[in-house]
Parts: sequence; structure tokens; C-alpha cells
Amino acid sequence: MLERITDPGRCRLIGAYAHFSDQLNPAAVARQGQSFQRCVDALETGLGRTLERNVGASRVLITDPAWALNAVNPGGLVYGLYDALGAHRLRPVLTAVKARVIALRHMAAGTTSGYAGKIYERDSVIAIVPIGYSDGLPRVQERGQALLRGHRIPLSGPRHAEYTMMDVTDMADVQIGDEVVFVGSQGGDDITLNDLTTGTDLTETDLLQRLARHPHRHLI
Repeated sequence: MLERITDPGRCRLIGAYAHFSDQLNPAAVARQGQSFQRCVDALETGLGRTLERNVGASRVLITDPAWALNAVNPGGLVYGLYDALGAHRLRPVLTAVKARVIALRHMAAGTTSGYAGKIYERDSVIAIVPIGYSDGLPRVQERGQALLRGHRIPLSGPRHAEYTMMDVTDMADVQIGDEVVFVGSQGGDDITLNDLTTGTDLTETDLLQRLARHPHRHLI
């Protein structure tokens, strides 16, 4: 394998990468890390030059920075998925997921709306926000909430492909154009990726990939 890898006619090797199978087990990390180092030592000997070495994913960088080596893979850490983020003085790439109210609908008691045919038990005011599951939000989230004017407001029914409904009946003076925060801070409160996964079968990492794939990202 070494002969094939180091054959200049086959490929140009820049670096070597491995992912720890058990990042939370120090003994396993040490054992696999030492094996990785020996492997790259052999590659460098065959090539006669230095390679980039990368085994430092987010959890390992937090628990054992010695494995940073000369290249790192801090994806989750950069996106703010770990509590130790503040200790590393990093500013996360993902700071907010938000939109604005584009319509207000007055729903009479006994009427229905949405995919699930939600029946309103009282006269209600529903705010329509142009962000939905096609933008990466969980389609069904029990007890889902978003921030509006610094308050946590319940989401009404499952997400539509491009829209989310919010029950603002008990909130006075909501206006079209008001900012709605699904991830981020507003008025002294904040909603995290973990909050957004509550009541779903998604992990924070799953949700992050969904949000990152959405092509329509704008500053508002």
C-alpha cells in the first residue's frame, strides 16, 4: 500500500486524516492516536517529506488539545455545538436563524388551519413567518417556540414547506415586519440548536446539516 500511495504517478499525497472511534475514552484516543502517528511516520519516510496530520475533531480538541497536531477538524466547535465553546474564545459561524412576520391572520374559534387541521379553541391571532421545513426547520416539533419581541411564542401546528405559524393571541401590537428568532438571541433570551431539536428525533448535528444545506441565506 505504501508503495502505491507514494508512487508519484498515482497520486500526490498532501496529508493523512483519521477520526477517533471513541472520542470520550482517553485510553482509546491514546491508542488509536499513537497508531495513526506511526502510520504517518511510515508514509513520511517513504515520501521523504512532511505531511499534514489531522485527528483533531471538536470533542478531542476540547478534552486533549495535544491532538491538534498540525491540522484540525473543528466543525461542531466552530458551529457552537459544545458547551466548552466559550472557554475557547471562538465566535461560532452559525449565530442566528431568523425571519420576519409577513402576515397576521384572525382565526375564529372552531375553525381550522394547517396540515394537521388544528382546531382553534378560541378566537386567535396567527402570525405567518416565511421559513419552514424546506429551510431546514424540524417539520414536527412538540412544544416548539420562537422569540418575538423578546418573548417565547408557541409555534402553531407542524411546519409547512416554506412557512411557520405562531400563535400571538396573547401578545399585543405584533406587527408585520417584526423579527422572529428560531436560533439566536433576542431581548435577553436565546434559543439554541438544542432547543430547536426538543420534541423531535433530530440531534443538533442532524439539524445543523439541514440548516447549512439551505441555499437562501440573507442578512436581515
